[in-house]
Amino acid sequence: MIIFETYINGEKVCRSGVDGDCVHTVLLTHHLRKESEGPKENKVDVGIGALDVIRNKNLLWLMQTLNIGDELRVVVTEGVEVDAPREHA
Repeated sequence: MIIFETYINGEKVCRSGVDGDCVHTVLLTHHLRKESEGPKENKVDVGIGALDVIRNKNLLWLMQTLNIGDELRVVVTEGVEVDAPREHA
């Protein structure tokens, strides 16, 4: 199976993958809200998840806010062992 081995600032944070039909994502999001639109917010989040199509389940390995200067690295590899997801929905 395809595996996303993900590192933040050189530290491995997860090894995600689904064995079977899936949609597997690494999503990097920048959210900016100016004070005129409510409380000021300026952040970057990374999320790693998947839709397990066969089981019709959403899986989540990581949802984390990044800081200025953080380094995100994703290595696309193959294998059979992944970390258990944190959440199933």
